[in-house]
Amino acid sequence: RNVQKGRSLEYEATAEHPLKGGGRIELIPQGPSKTLVSWKGEYRYRGFSVAAAFFKYYFEKRFFSRLKEGFDKMAQRPVAAPGAAHARR
Repeated sequence: RNVQKGRSLEYEATAEHPLKGGGRIELIPQGPSKTLVSWKGEYRYRGFSVAAAFFKYYFEKRFFSRLKEGFDKMAQRPVAAPGAAHARR
């Protein structure tokens, strides 16, 4: 829905998605080499369903912890200086 390049985006689940809802992902600078990734949102479902069970027992417990692991691994990799890939030898 609303995208601010390099800063944030908002999204909503599609009509076909078993859960209703969405969220906002925001990148918040925390210094020269650190960025906080913030997610705020909600998903709704009625009663018990396969989608509700998936969300509760897989998504909540695994998705965010794996996302953090991925970001931690990315933070450990060296970052090339801007334009370094195009430098002439």
